[in-house]
Amino acid sequence: MGRPAAILRTAGALLACLPLAAADPEFVPVSGTGGLLLVGWGGGTDDAFSDYQLGQVVSAAGWESAFDPPMPLPLDPAAGADATGVELPVDPVTHDTVGVACGEFHTLLLRRDGTVTARGWNRAGQSSVPTGLARVVGIACGADHSLAVRTDGTVVAWGWNAHGQCDVPTDLPPVQQVAGGAFHSVALLRDGRVAAWGRNHFGQTDLPDDLTDVVAVSAGATHSVALRRDGTVVVWGGFSEGLRIPPPRARALKAVAAGAYFTLGLRDDGRVVAWGDDAGGLLQPPADLADVVAIAAGNYHAMALRRDGTLRVWGTPDSGVPPPPPALRGVAAIAAGGFHGQVLVQSAPYLDRIRRTADGLRCQLNLPAGRRFVVEASRDLVRWEPVGEDIAQPGRYELQWPVTPTGMAFRRIRPTW
Repeated sequence: MGRPAAILRTAGALLACLPLAAADPEFVPVSGTGGLLLVGWGGGTDDAFSDYQLGQVVSAAGWESAFDPPMPLPLDPAAGADATGVELPVDPVTHDTVGVACGEFHTLLLRRDGTVTARGWNRAGQSSVPTGLARVVGIACGADHSLAVRTDGTVVAWGWNAHGQCDVPTDLPPVQQVAGGAFHSVALLRDGRVAAWGRNHFGQTDLPDDLTDVVAVSAGATHSVALRRDGTVVVWGGFSEGLRIPPPRARALKAVAAGAYFTLGLRDDGRVVAWGDDAGGLLQPPADLADVVAIAAGNYHAMALRRDGTLRVWGTPDSGVPPPPPALRGVAAIAAGGFHGQVLVQSAPYLDRIRRTADGLRCQLNLPAGRRFVVEASRDLVRWEPVGEDIAQPGRYELQWPVTPTGMAFRRIRPTW
């Protein structure tokens, strides 16, 4: 047997050092039974909203144990079953969750195998996932309807359909992303164009002329938002000019999130801007909020995820959304509902299992939806170059990291935010 690969964590990335030994037929677990935990809170915890606590807030069993002690990563993958890691009870509800979306009173969970589960209010069927729904790579919630994008770009919608928000156009081209508003749906097509359907009482489905080169969409109660590749934002619909016209500081954006009657924008400098209805201070993000990598918007509250994995929440104090759990850290993805919040916590390293082969490392990865990762290579651990495209699809991946002609190489998986 040759030397085993060294597996190291460096600056938020996961690093593998080769060469390797002869073939080993089985994957060796290196990070416990799972790497992503679902943590939720809110849902109307005070008396005013108690009628709506119908299971929309979901948390993995025993998630608190993921934070103490910190999750170690073994240096020797040959350690096999004795490799250190966090062993948590298997929760049939949240097991293998890689993505989460929140409606007003319901929650969708995207599982690693491409299936979807739902919890919460189901009066309109929004939590009744269609039988046989599979190969899903993206999910979204409206107020009382649900949307899913499959690997072939088709869209499936279910739930309340009084305004046609679930009537997916039969001639819809392949879709990359979906967003749900209160009574309408928006889709980003793979060619950078946008489609919308459902209620149009404020023009939220009247697409602006020449809306192309779009990279992300979002939807609020009465408005729709599109982010272009050049960092500019387009808003249509809405009941006020202040909702439709972004402020001058909403420039060089890399993400947008529409709340009920406001919009958040994430600038490429890590700062958050907001415009629309200023109920409860929604348009004033915390003064010290910086280095933000993801944003989410609910009815009357806003969420921001910082690069260090911590979370900030602000908005109307009586919105029924209490502060997130104080021990929360290591957050990888966020979602805001009408009156609740859900996050995915990276409780174990991105690398889930490895197998040594004659040609290198065969690695299984455990990646959350909503984040982008890149595989990089280096010879000296100083200069890194990307090898291959960004990993964007959620779930488990298998990568082959080969041995170079020199017999030594370094590979790492790094989140791009």
